[in-house]
Amino acid sequence: MTIAHFLINDLKPIGFDTKPTEALNLMEEFRFSHFPVLNENQTWAGNISYDQLISEFNISKRITPDLLEDFYATEEDFFLACISKFGNFRANFIPVINHQNKYLGYVTLEDLMAEMAKHPFYAEPFTWLSVKNNTVKFAMSEISKILESNNAKTFGIAIQYQNEIHTSAYIKLQVEHIDSLIQTFERFGYVVEIYKKEGEHYDLLNDRFGNLLKYMEL
Repeated sequence: MTIAHFLINDLKPIGFDTKPTEALNLMEEFRFSHFPVLNENQTWAGNISYDQLISEFNISKRITPDLLEDFYATEEDFFLACISKFGNFRANFIPVINHQNKYLGYVTLEDLMAEMAKHPFYAEPFTWLSVKNNTVKFAMSEISKILESNNAKTFGIAIQYQNEIHTSAYIKLQVEHIDSLIQTFERFGYVVEIYKKEGEHYDLLNDRFGNLLKYMEL
């Protein structure tokens, strides 16, 4: 699913002639971490952050290009590819522009996270595993073979973290003999860090999403 599916166009970007106090009022009204700024020719120039306005400006100063942050999405972008931008820029808002730098609208972190929560990888109440191995030995193909040999129905695999020493992944699955599956992973050198049985009310990743939304909230 592309960003175009989530596009919202209910605000008018500001310009370099907008007073900082006006920009702050708009950001407080929409509860956005950033606001889009346009050039005189109406092309997108960048984003001004709420924190920047609060820390650098008083009523006599102006918005200048050197204070803008350069992050955006296009209509063709896959929505999951934008998630990292929210974290990298501590943003709950991403402007959407076309290839001519024309502002088209925006997407919000809340909307994208809500869409992710609908996917079977997060929504279906089946079993979670978190497995870890040395990065050199970690292989998705091997994990797939282990799951297949244990007749596990897999809903998704996602890398949790990766460094030079270890790689860890979440696996969402449905399997009849979970103990046998865990033993197979261990025989291949994997450490099972997390194991949540089917039917338990505690949903690990949804809880992590909730924490992320609280962290990103203004």
